[in-house]
Amino acid sequence: MQYDIDDGSFRAAASFQPGYYGDGSDTVALYSEVDDQVTLLQGRAPRAAPPEVPVPEGHTYRGTFGDTVLTSTGVVNGNPSAYQMWRVRDGARSCRPP
Repeated sequence: MQYDIDDGSFRAAASFQPGYYGDGSDTVALYSEVDDQVTLLQGRAPRAAPPEVPVPEGHTYRGTFGDTVLTSTGVVNGNPSAYQMWRVRDGARSCRPP
């Protein structure tokens, strides 16, 4: 599901596939195509500024699960050829393959 915060509308249909929404998560992810980053609004104790996870050039944003942002790269026969999991810890972005 994609929500356009500027005009208050949904831009893509919701997916009802298992795990799509990060079941049990208290994080709301706001993806910006303009800035190519994901802002994580977390329901826990408020912070001075919410964490922002930059999406690297050449990557496609796939979703957010808790505080982990999932991206993909490359396409083979219409499917992503690799996935990456991104997190921000102490202001630094880190990646690990799933």
